[in-house]
Amino acid sequence: MDGDLLKGLQDALKENSEGAPGEGEAGGDPAASIDKFLESIQNMAGMSEEDKDKLIQGLSALTGNKLPIGKPIEDPRLEFLVLFGTISLVILLLALIGYKLYKSSLDKELRREQKKLLKEQKKKK
Repeated sequence: MDGDLLKGLQDALKENSEGAPGEGEAGGDPAASIDKFLESIQNMAGMSEEDKDKLIQGLSALTGNKLPIGKPIEDPRLEFLVLFGTISLVILLLALIGYKLYKSSLDKELRREQKKLLKEQKKKK
């Protein structure tokens, strides 16, 4: 039975990857590919209905009952806000790093001048 199950799953994956060109692991609608995979499990020969149901329940438990993986953001304003927020955060971090470098450079120059003044004062004595 385990060999039949493995063979059935391999056949289902082959059918799924051959079914639509351009829709494989790297592209396509994830919800549609999951639906095709679940359909192929239902159509597998050599498995009882009880085993098929257990397998589907086990798969849905592994995915946390969130079968449509990779659902796109439907509201374009929300997508813009996420993009704008991310870009703003990066710019803020770069500005903070730039400010720290500038402040460090000024402090270093100030310490050099103070050291130079101390040396001059020692020479005068």
